[in-house]
Amino acid sequence: MSTVMNNEEIREKLEEEISNSLENLSDIAPGSEEYKEAIAGIDKLYRLGIDDAKAEVEANEKISSREDQTDLRARELELREKELALRERENEIEQEAKAKEDKRETIKTIANTGISVASLVASVVMIKKGFEFEETGCLKSTTFRNLFQKVFRKN
Repeated sequence: MSTVMNNEEIREKLEEEISNSLENLSDIAPGSEEYKEAIAGIDKLYRLGIDDAKAEVEANEKISSREDQTDLRARELELREKELALRERENEIEQEAKAKEDKRETIKTIANTGISVASLVASVVMIKKGFEFEETGCLKSTTFRNLFQKVFRKN
């Protein structure tokens, strides 16, 4: 037999003792000192039973409260994990958008540079052709002569 009793065994013994005390009470003369002591003993036993029931209810409430807190913590952790995943995804989308914008800017810069180089080459070719025309052509134009004078002006 185990030396430690569980709550159910204690409750059964307590109810048994209360029942025996009530049965023995009928054998005692009402109003006597022994009767008063028996009533006081039964009262103590009832109070012990009530205190035990209260303690069990409080213990169950604590267990329930701990379980609720554990569930709440688990839900909070899950929510934090989802929030973290959402932030990571937002960062990925932001980085993708930045990469696309950088690519657009690079293409735009290359295109503008290409246009500037093409314009410069076209201008140089046209000026060169114009000078060749001035040298070998039988007709002289004033356009290139005036241009040449403005570029090489003597002060």
